[in-house]
Amino acid sequence: MSHDNGLPDTTGAGSRGISAWAIRRPVSTIAITSVVIVIGILFAGRLPVDLLPLIDYPHIRVVVNYPGVTPEVVEEQVTRPLERNLSATENLREIHGRASEGRSYIE
Repeated sequence: MSHDNGLPDTTGAGSRGISAWAIRRPVSTIAITSVVIVIGILFAGRLPVDLLPLIDYPHIRVVVNYPGVTPEVVEEQVTRPLERNLSATENLREIHGRASEGRSYIE
């Protein structure tokens, strides 16, 4: 049955297209689908993938000035307490601290 509105006949009598073809030929449809899947698997194995990509991990540096104080006092009163508190940071891998006269460095 043909319509005068210019749209294709969707009643199934003369329907043409890939879906109608696939329904009429299920064996061919399965064969083509299988070939596409096999080709996809073969080429997926050839895709270049970096197993260990270079990742720049974020880091912080803390510098505390404590003028006129010896390195021992800076170490005891500033560096060690800061290292203890900062070491509780989630996903922290390393922490290094050092003290000099009037200054504490933590990385």
